[in-house]
Amino acid sequence: MTRHIAIASVALALGCTLLSGCGGSSSSKPSSTPTARSSPSTAPSRSVSPTQQAGDSAALAHASVTLPESWNINIYDADQIMFTDSKHCSTSGIGESGGWPANETATKKNIDRAAKQALDDDVEHWRRLPDLVVNGTRLYHLTRKADAGWNHDFGTMSHGYLITVDFEIDQHFCTRKWLEPQMDQVMSTFKLR
Repeated sequence: MTRHIAIASVALALGCTLLSGCGGSSSSKPSSTPTARSSPSTAPSRSVSPTQQAGDSAALAHASVTLPESWNINIYDADQIMFTDSKHCSTSGIGESGGWPANETATKKNIDRAAKQALDDDVEHWRRLPDLVVNGTRLYHLTRKADAGWNHDFGTMSHGYLITVDFEIDQHFCTRKWLEPQMDQVMSTFKLR
């Protein structure tokens, strides 16, 4: 999912939320394990584990996450699922896009290349944080301060697809302190399929 598609999807998700409330999807319970942020030897890592009851599953062909019980799915299509938190202060999503060689997997080299491409495509003050390893899968982690809040983007490779999980946090409706533990909970359930 490119940044341009993500921005259009965010607008569509917000319109859907405001106009119709949009529905959710079926629930499934994850069998998640605690995760840790991998990092260079000088940066500390931290563990992330689920803290709330599981809600809807946002499952695409190649990856899935499970949302906290109070979160809602707004848009659900073949290559992208948009969801919001209970306070509606974050518009988030999971997406996948092809175009990479079919044998591309989540090796450190491929993750570094995908992160570099994401940074090159959208240079609006993004910076790379230490990678996240969830259920044995490495994901890059990009962040930036935006006009209305913060963005966190995670990405990995699977069978020629770039899989991303994006969070846009609106500082007018909630604080990072409130949302980031829930973001960690969502990411702790990330699984390749």
